[in-house]
Parts: sequence; C-alpha cells; structure tokens
Amino acid sequence: MEPRCGPNKLPMQVVYLVRRACRVGFARRADLLRYFPASPATYTRWITQSLDVAPCLDREGEGRAARIVRKTARIPEWASYEALLYELESGNNPRITGLEDSELPVFVARWTRNMPVDPTALGKIMQAIIGEQPIRLRYVGLRRGESAHLRCIYPVGLERMGDQWRLIGCDLEKPGYPFRVFVLARILGVEGLCDVPKIGFVRPGIEDRETKIKALFNPALTSDQAIAIANELRVQDGQITLNDRSQFEFFRRFGAQDLSAEAVWPLLHNRVEDKEQEE
Repeated sequence: MEPRCGPNKLPMQVVYLVRRACRVGFARRADLLRYFPASPATYTRWITQSLDVAPCLDREGEGRAARIVRKTARIPEWASYEALLYELESGNNPRITGLEDSELPVFVARWTRNMPVDPTALGKIMQAIIGEQPIRLRYVGLRRGESAHLRCIYPVGLERMGDQWRLIGCDLEKPGYPFRVFVLARILGVEGLCDVPKIGFVRPGIEDRETKIKALFNPALTSDQAIAIANELRVQDGQITLNDRSQFEFFRRFGAQDLSAEAVWPLLHNRVEDKEQEE
C-alpha cells in the first residue's frame, strides 16, 4: 500500500515524524517537542496523521512512553535513504531529515563561492527572470586574454552543475539567440535592462534536448570498478543520458575530452607537494 499523499501536501511536523520513524526506527512525542511546540491534542493529531499516511508505521506503548515505530521495510519514497541524500546536500537540517547531527554527522566541503562579484547582481538577475526581462551582464569568461564585457542576455533560469551555480539565458547578440551558460561567480555586475528583439525571438523554456551516448569504459577498470562507475554515472543499458549543453563538461570531467586551446587552464598552479615543501 502506497502513502496516500506526498510530503508537499502534509504538515511539516508529519513529514518529520515519518522520516524520523522510518530512518531511526522510532519517533517519540519528545522528538516533536524539540522543534514543534504545540498542545497535546495537536501532537495526537500529527501522530495519527503520520500513521495514516505511512502504513509501514505503528503505535507502540501507552502514555508518555508511547512512540511510533517502523514495522515493515517498505517505507514512503520521500522518507527513504535515497531521498535523504538529496536532503543532505546542503547539510543536515534535523527539522527536514528527522536526524540529529549527533546521530548522523554530515560534513559539506565548500571550495567555491557562487555569488556574483557584485552581490547586488543576484537580486537583479532573479527579478529579471521572474519579470521576463532581458538584462545587460558584465561577464568575464576564461578564454585567453579575455576581459569583462557587456552581454545582452534574456535570462531563462538557474542551473546547478556540481558545486557551481549558473545562469542560463539566450544571447540576444548572436543569430538565432542561442542558449548560453554564465557562471554566477564570474558575473561582475548587472548594468540595467536591454531591449527584447522585435523580430524572430520567442521566449524559450530552460529544457534542453537529451542525448543518449554509449559509455566507453576505460579498459583498465576492474569489473568491480566498472560496476561502481556505472552506478555513479547513471549508466543504463550501456548508455549515458545527458543534456546537450552538458556534454562537453561531462566528458571533460569524466571522459577524455580535450580542453579548448582558447581556455586558460588550470586556474591555479598549486600542488599538494608545494604545501609540503613549505612546511
């Protein structure tokens, strides 16, 4: 029996209870009290609703010793351990995951900053996306010798690629108004609005055509390594599914794609050995 509704339609207190009971094995009224002060009648209502939407749970004990426990292995998808990994991407928020830091320590390595150089630029970008307005970005790419210059862009949405946030938009200065990707941290500023082309421009969606590509594994991989990499890169039936605009970067990171001769790379010349020599 599947849950009757998903987490977006449930009170957050009920979602918390179900996730905690499913992931820890049990949840108590005292767990609710830590984050969601309420009356005893309200607690009873949340607990009853949790049992209703998650048939894998049951009530155990009486009075203050009562708790809800997991009785079957089949749990709602939104309370699964797979869903937990998505919830943990920004660190452990116990109100969302149902798990305390002391129970599941989570460490997030942050190497980069995603804000534009001018922090006020992000708000202008957001407002332009919401208001469907073209903007003029001051942006610098990584081609050799490149300096920042103004780009007239029709912003369509934001995209997260690994630990990097980007702006996806149409380049209004190029024929056909092609999609372009702008790393937020390389945007120096936003300098007002620009005009929408009067001819041939139709506001696009951010969707990109997907392509299936045969996965060519490195023959030096052992069979166990190949299984692990196929899992990591979501290989199905020997194929990798990618968005068109992601292909170059994907195969640059995981494949044998050559770097563009025009690009300044690497960004740093540091090595671990350099630090060891300093010490």
